[in-house]
Amino acid sequence: YNYRYMAWTLYDAIEPSSFLVFNNVLYMGGQNGRLYVFNNAYNDDGAAIICYWKSKRFDMDTPSNYKQFREIFVVAHVYDDFTSEITVGFEVDYYSIVETNIIKSQISTWDNMEFGDQLVEHNILASYPYLIGQRGRVIKFIIANNVVDQPMMVYEVNCEYVLKGKR
Repeated sequence: YNYRYMAWTLYDAIEPSSFLVFNNVLYMGGQNGRLYVFNNAYNDDGAAIICYWKSKRFDMDTPSNYKQFREIFVVAHVYDDFTSEITVGFEVDYYSIVETNIIKSQISTWDNMEFGDQLVEHNILASYPYLIGQRGRVIKFIIANNVVDQPMMVYEVNCEYVLKGKR
């Protein structure tokens, strides 16, 4: 539990059997006899750590009005040495939209850029707009990453919508 953000963080696929905090560093002993510690290296130990964030349901301060949700934008951190694939999904009126979009972010260098990639010079990337095209009263965003050895950090999630009438 993080008191700063008032939120729980669930780690899946680590399977710790013991915990130790020493000099403000969290150490975890695994059932396989390994010692895990959080640092700047990214090693999922062969199994992807499922990382996701689900927002609350936003009614855009008009709960009784319908909205036409148009597009979603995500601003994510770009790593120098790692590729990060972020899956973006959403729910409109408690109905999960199956269509998910993957944002690949990595610093653009001469040897790893492909044709059509977005040119990234700094450690922040604003994604292309992804079409939502759904009508409803509330929307919920789902940001996830479940790829081995890939970190994920999201700064912003923005949604464009048009206010419609009441029913």
